[in-house]
Amino acid sequence: MKVLITADIHLGEYNDYNYSKNFRLNQFDKLADRLIELGKQYSCEEVWILGDFLRVPNSKSRIQHKLKNFIKKLCNEFTYVRYILGQHDLDSKSDNQDIEDTIVSIPELGNFIYMDKQFIEGTKRIAFANWTPSQDLSWIDGKVDLLCGHYTKSTLFGQDIDESKFDLMIHGDIHNDQVLGKFISVGNPIQHDFSSQSEGTCIILDTDTIEWKHIKIDEDHTRFLRMYYTDNPNLEGFSDELTYYKYRPPIQKELSDVNKPLINWKDIDDLIIKITSDKGLLNIHDEIKSSIINQSDIDFDVQLRSLDIHGYRSVVDFHIDFTEGDRVILLGNNGSGKSSILNALKSGFDKSRYIQYEKSDLTDSVLITIKFVYQNKFVELTKGDYFRLVIDGDELKYNNKTEFENDLIEKFPFIKYLDIFFIAAGSSNLSSQLSSARCIELLSKFYRLDTLTYLSNKANDRLNEELSKLRDKQRDLDKTQGAINIVDTRIQELSEVDLTEETKLLSELNECNELRNKRDEYLNWNNSYKAIVARCSELETIINTYASRLELDIDSLKSRYNAVNKEIAEIDESLELQSSRFNKLVQLTKSNNTTLEEATKIREQVKSIDNGICPTCGAKLTSAKLESKRAELMDVFNRLKSSYESQIAELNSYSNNEKSDGYFKKLLDELKVLRKTKSDESSLIFNKISQYELAKSDKETYDRKLAAAESEKIELESHKIEEVILPYNLSETEDDLRNKLNLINHKKDYISQKSNLESEYNSILSEYNEIDKLVERYNDYMLLMSNTGEVIEEVLKRLATKFSSNELKYEVSSGVSYNKRWISFDTYYNVKGNWRIYSSLSSGQKQICDLDFLSNLFATKMGFLVLDEYLRHLDENNFPKCMDILMKMKVGVMIIATHDINITNYTKRILLELNDKGETISKIL
Repeated sequence: MKVLITADIHLGEYNDYNYSKNFRLNQFDKLADRLIELGKQYSCEEVWILGDFLRVPNSKSRIQHKLKNFIKKLCNEFTYVRYILGQHDLDSKSDNQDIEDTIVSIPELGNFIYMDKQFIEGTKRIAFANWTPSQDLSWIDGKVDLLCGHYTKSTLFGQDIDESKFDLMIHGDIHNDQVLGKFISVGNPIQHDFSSQSEGTCIILDTDTIEWKHIKIDEDHTRFLRMYYTDNPNLEGFSDELTYYKYRPPIQKELSDVNKPLINWKDIDDLIIKITSDKGLLNIHDEIKSSIINQSDIDFDVQLRSLDIHGYRSVVDFHIDFTEGDRVILLGNNGSGKSSILNALKSGFDKSRYIQYEKSDLTDSVLITIKFVYQNKFVELTKGDYFRLVIDGDELKYNNKTEFENDLIEKFPFIKYLDIFFIAAGSSNLSSQLSSARCIELLSKFYRLDTLTYLSNKANDRLNEELSKLRDKQRDLDKTQGAINIVDTRIQELSEVDLTEETKLLSELNECNELRNKRDEYLNWNNSYKAIVARCSELETIINTYASRLELDIDSLKSRYNAVNKEIAEIDESLELQSSRFNKLVQLTKSNNTTLEEATKIREQVKSIDNGICPTCGAKLTSAKLESKRAELMDVFNRLKSSYESQIAELNSYSNNEKSDGYFKKLLDELKVLRKTKSDESSLIFNKISQYELAKSDKETYDRKLAAAESEKIELESHKIEEVILPYNLSETEDDLRNKLNLINHKKDYISQKSNLESEYNSILSEYNEIDKLVERYNDYMLLMSNTGEVIEEVLKRLATKFSSNELKYEVSSGVSYNKRWISFDTYYNVKGNWRIYSSLSSGQKQICDLDFLSNLFATKMGFLVLDEYLRHLDENNFPKCMDILMKMKVGVMIIATHDINITNYTKRILLELNDKGETISKIL
């Protein structure tokens, strides 16, 4: 399955650089559409979002609706949208997180799946993890092939993480498409600000193979805003609705001393081209140079504006303002607070973990605030009891001090070189800091020679890539050679097999097959003939059987069948008549009895009335009622009498025999028995007739089948095949021939396999040799461009020539030790006509050498330089020389702590002393 991976969407309004109202906010709708397009283009079933949906966790309602629409669009087009959370999504910045710590989880869509600490188990095992401060992976049992997370990783800093838990990590949080070892950054999909990559990227991943690749989201720059710096102030602003330029002034590179012109990149480019051309590596150089992107130089011009110190050692409160070109002298006795002020300034830029230990016992708090300008931005930096960073009036928010400190290094990279800004107290020379290797490194930084390092590093990356390919090809060669050896062994095992016998063996096997075919033909004919003879005999038997069934007198049977059916009809008629008469007799008898009983009751009632008594209640009746009741009863009696007489007449129509008990029942039973007998006879006759008709039809069918079979028999007899008898050992002969042919085929297959393997081996070997040559060329090129390579050596020689004077001389030497090339950048001082190397000089002479090197080093402007009691070992002859060098250095602000009150080259002179409480008191002299 292929999936589309994105991260660091940072959905927000972005009111800066808006071409029109809500222009940048509406880009996120376009981003959802573009992700859907890419998903379809690369056949992705799912999209995975690895954290930081939002710019800030508590977003406005407008942003929440935009987020909902963004998620809904993706869910409508992909099978699943899987997601984890970044620190910008979460209210909680601790390890204890809950899904309710974010508004991202509010859209409850069936295919919007929260994946923190979840796995996808398939061909490969994949785990997901939110951003957390600790990046604890103890919940992963064993090891996964891929970890998808939100993880802070750069070349300078990386969160601690257990790398044994995964083979590869794809992560959000880093706003570029960097690849650092097993850590692959997705990159931001669209540009948010000048610190994020301008060309948005996402990743296409195959979950079955863990193969991945970065793809550009807006490769033709037709969809999303891009922002660039420019050194041309006239270009600032929109060139079109998708391109914005911001002016950043160029760094001044010319040295004040016109007799010491700065070596320029054209000289170095010409030098590189000449050396690489002489070495036959010009094409490698062109390739490497064209592949370098995102290189940047370090700007050392940090312009101090003020320093405020509260509660640091003896300094309770101290404030000083700086202006460009300041030369500040701090005077005072030992312990008056000079070093405290300078250390506080250094601690303000450096890691702040020790500031709390320097808190004054005279105050309850400690704070150091430095205000400065860096790359045209006004910065206010505070450390101590709390940390704070304000740039151009906007305060930046941080989750913790570690994030704050790391961001300082990202925003102000000069901090990595603080040791060159601060010359520590007690040092009579800089030899511990300015070793030959350190000198070369600093020259690379100040003279913008980092491109050599980029070239070397990129060549080293390519070298490692090719070495990896070379190892793969070596494994392929070993594997192929092993296969060749195995096949060779098999061929040797078949050394006695003669390939030339194949034709003869095939011919003999064909003869055997032909003999078997003839035998099979005879057997097939013989089996068919026997079968048809048997079939004819079988049909004749069947036909005879049917013929015997047709010997019946069918006409007599049919005549008898009709007569019996007529008798059955007559019996059915008699049954119906007698049954009807019987039923009527029963009914008349019953009705006659009932009528007689009712007439008897009426007669009794009439007798009662004749006696003057009511037949119902027994009471005496009046004469009127007696007559009425008697007349009513006599009407009923007369009707019953008439009915009785009619019934008697009908009963008299039956004979006495018929009226006797059982007569009709016996008569009906006899008729039923007779009918069954006749019915059985009819069924038997009918079956005989039916069987006769069936037998007649079947006989006709089998007569036709017999005729067809006899015709087939005649046809077979006309094509009779003579009998073939096989040799008794034919099977053994065939097996022997097949075995010999199988061995020949095996040998031929092995020979063919060996030929293919040898061809494959030669092809791989050719590729191996080509890669090996390329490895050698990358290695040669890398060595040329390294910090000990010929190019930097030649550049350093040119710089050494430009740095040298009548009093000081710089020389570059090189050599090879323990198979490693080295370069030495040495300083010599003219002592009465004799050039003495730096290591043999006095402390004062070394200080002159050190300051001269620093003066030459600051080709690009140095923001400030701090010397703490650095000049105290100088005598009256060397002191003026050093001061003259210091005052001419390209340094914005110089701060010198000293006991010597005779220094006259200054713009501010500040006297420090302790009061009775032990507080440092400052006074401008």
